Order: sequence, then C-alpha cells, then structure tokens
Amino acid sequence: MAGKFGIPEGSSIDLPIQQIDDEAKKQELAIAKLTESKEWKELRKHFEERKAYYQLFLPGGQEVKDKSLAEIGEMWMVATKIIAELDAVIVTYEEIAKSVRGN
Repeated sequence: MAGKFGIPEGSSIDLPIQQIDDEAKKQELAIAKLTESKEWKELRKHFEERKAYYQLFLPGGQEVKDKSLAEIGEMWMVATKIIAELDAVIVTYEEIAKSVRGN
C-alpha cells in the first residue's frame, strides 16, 4: 500500500550523503571566519554604500532624478546589475557562514 508521496509504507529511503572535499570545506570555513571579522563589516558597509549610490546615481555619476528614461537607458541597467552583484556577494558569503555554523 502506498503511503505519503507514493512511497510504500514500511520502506526506507536512504538519501545520498553530500560529500564536501577538504579544500571546499577549508574555503567555507575561511569565508565563515571572514564574515565575523572587522574587515567584513567594513566591506559590507562599503557594499551597502555603493548600492545606495547606484540607487541614486548612474555609473557615470549623473543623478537619476535629473534624467529622462531615454537618457538613463542602458546605464540604469548597468547600475541595477552592479547592485545585484553586490547583493549576491553579501548573500553568498553570509549563507555560507550560516551553513558552516549550522544556523
């Protein structure tokens, strides 16, 4: 008789164990250690400041509010990509640190 999710009752399913090589583990531990450092706090603050800048200014330094949509064009797309990349670095490092700490 099939149980939940179509799996027969009384059967066991062994999930594969994820293997992390020693080098990757060392890198994750180094990233976790970095996210606890003064340097990371300064770097993260810098990233947040750059994100705030690119929300108001184009990469060339022009204020967004003073430009028409036609003038903004591709430069606004570049600014949003920069913001996304900064977010990706922050999230990636902090998620790795959470994983290493078991949070």
